[in-house]
Amino acid sequence: MEDDYLSDFDSRRELTFHYLDDCQQVIYIKSFSTSLFPALRITALLLPPGIKETFIAYKSAVDYDSNLIMQKALSLYIDSLMFEKNRLALLQLQEREAERAQQLADQAQLALPVYPTKDGLLLDLRPLPSVSALKHSGLPLDFFETSYASDCPYHYAKLAYDGLEENLEKLKNRMLILDEYKKAKNP
Repeated sequence: MEDDYLSDFDSRRELTFHYLDDCQQVIYIKSFSTSLFPALRITALLLPPGIKETFIAYKSAVDYDSNLIMQKALSLYIDSLMFEKNRLALLQLQEREAERAQQLADQAQLALPVYPTKDGLLLDLRPLPSVSALKHSGLPLDFFETSYASDCPYHYAKLAYDGLEENLEKLKNRMLILDEYKKAKNP
């Protein structure tokens, strides 16, 4: 089962599992956010032929009590292209944020490779001999620790776009201090 709820905001436009399924076993679900109409959860489904009729029969029983006013409001929102307009505006905002983040990172001249993402700068920490000073620096770095079942390798960290300019300056200063300490320790 694949829920493709963020595909409208993915600029890469990669193929979904549904398109790669040659055995017709993937149920593809395209969800729309409930933030638009909290009382209405809308999805589009692509079902394998083997379960289509059974699914439609069960779904018809559930849909009997759906709010028709909310359905009409969503239909108008989509048909009037307001959804598309807002989707494109959000994509442009993400692109501008990523460009600005890359410019700020270039200006900071960090000794690390950086990659803009949709919600922050990804820092490649592998060139550093140790990341412990950064880990305990107080900088708002996300080391993705919750993404690992065992010990986190600390190869990457993400710096969110909020307060990016100030945090990049702090990171640059922290790295300069670490570099000076390393030079003093190993003359």
